Amino acid sequence: MKYRSMFAGAIALTIFIPAAHAEIIISPRVSYYFDNSNVRVSDLSDNIRPDPVVDRARTRRLQEEFGDEALLVSQEEGSGRLADQTTFPMFGGAITVGDDRDRFTLNALYRSGKSNVDTVLTSSQRLSAGDVELLDVAVIRANDRIETDKFDVERTWQRRLNEKFAVFAGLRYERLETGGPVVARTTSRSMR
Repeated sequence: MKYRSMFAGAIALTIFIPAAHAEIIISPRVSYYFDNSNVRVSDLSDNIRPDPVVDRARTRRLQEEFGDEALLVSQEEGSGRLADQTTFPMFGGAITVGDDRDRFTLNALYRSGKSNVDTVLTSSQRLSAGDVELLDVAVIRANDRIETDKFDVERTWQRRLNEKFAVFAGLRYERLETGGPVVARTTSRSMR
């Protein structure tokens, strides 16, 4: 419903343009949208393992029970992502009002599509107390089903100066909404 009201308001603006002997052209529009943003992992810090983190509160409690050498350390071991490119055709229309000198055009396109993203995160916790050392490895796998809605509106004006040259200007509005369910599974294993 929100898209209909925006489209109706834009059509009303187009209709109120005063033009003597203006012609109105209504035509279909088709576009193909593709987006790699869910595939990209461009941050250089992803390639660098962060330093181990000491869990100070739990380490203090362990030291009270097992002595000053007790330590609990967490470490991110790495992550990986497998994702589909978001692609779908977009459909809409255009309304052009004008004459041989000035033309005003309103384009509108809409469509939605789906893609999958699988993410695997691994981390470890190392507990050492005296002669005992325990390693706990956790693997978290998350599956996202991303639903994308895309809405584009473009308003342009073109003035023909002569048979070979014209100038134009315009405004473009794009709206992209993404969301969807995430299923996460955690597997943990302790080793001594």
